Formats: sequence, C-alpha cells, structure tokens
Amino acid sequence: MKDKLNIGCGNDIRDGYVNLDMYPLPGVDVVHDLLVIPLPFEDKQFSEVVCKDVLEHLEYGGLMADIYRVMKPGASLYIRVPHFTSRDNYLDPTHKKKFSFRALEFFVKGSKFGREYYFGFQGYSTIKTELTFKKGLMFWNYLVEALVNSSFTAKSIYELTILCYMFPARNINIVLNK
Repeated sequence: MKDKLNIGCGNDIRDGYVNLDMYPLPGVDVVHDLLVIPLPFEDKQFSEVVCKDVLEHLEYGGLMADIYRVMKPGASLYIRVPHFTSRDNYLDPTHKKKFSFRALEFFVKGSKFGREYYFGFQGYSTIKTELTFKKGLMFWNYLVEALVNSSFTAKSIYELTILCYMFPARNINIVLNK
C-alpha cells in the first residue's frame, strides 16, 4: 500500500504516491472534492503529504486539520502556495487566497498567533519556510532570494516594506511536520 499522498495533483502524477484530485484525470488514483471533509483515508495512513499549488483555491482550515489526521506521527507535509505579491495570483481566476510566509502558523503548535480556536486545531511544527523568486532574465532575484531567506527577520522586513513590491516573490515553500 502506498503511504505517500499527493493532494490536488492535477497533471503532477507522482509514482509511489496516492494521487488525489477532484477531476478523473489520467493517473489520478482517488477522485475527491477537497471541500468535502473528511478525506477518504484512514487515520495515520501517510508518511508524506504533498499539497502543491492547491490551498490558494480553497477555504483550507478544515482541510489542514484533516491532513493532520491522515498523517503518521513524524510525517511531513510539503506545501507550495503563491506569495501575496506573485503575479500568478492575478492570472488564475480560481485563486481565492493569498499567502504570507507566516500564513500557516495558525496551524502550528506554540505559534505566536495563538488562535487555535478558529479551527479547533494546532498541531504541526514548522520545519522550513522559504520564498522563491522568478529568475532567468531577472538575474538580481538570485541575490534577493538568498537575502530574503537568510532569516526570519529578513523575511519579515521584506514583507513589511516596499521591497516585496519592488522584488515580488513567486511562491512560498513550507514544510510542516506532525
């Protein structure tokens, strides 16, 4: 039995994973609408969960709690969402949410937000949070990315100042652990 889950996989079909999407695309193993909770899996079933380019399309509070339910102790959740300054937010009409690098702290135990009452849940621990930037011809973004990701303070200063609009980020990669 596969013990890795790829949520909202679309065309990103991964070998060795249970690929879940709301559309019966080629390679999708489980067709399920992510707005319907609970997910169709047993408790503590997965050692790894990937949620790439999904959360921006949803009201995701209940989903985050249910993903935690299906994760084994010590399992990791890999998330990628567009940063609030990303032009991708405005190109895709199905995007409903925008994200700061701290947006998912509502689900992290011991978070400074301390608002577990919103979802009745706070269990994850944060392993890694990094912002990515479009590169190629925008060669300066190699340096910007390294500087912004150098510390929590650097990320905070970036988001709280005009820098984030001068050098818009593309995505946020987050790794949470159970």
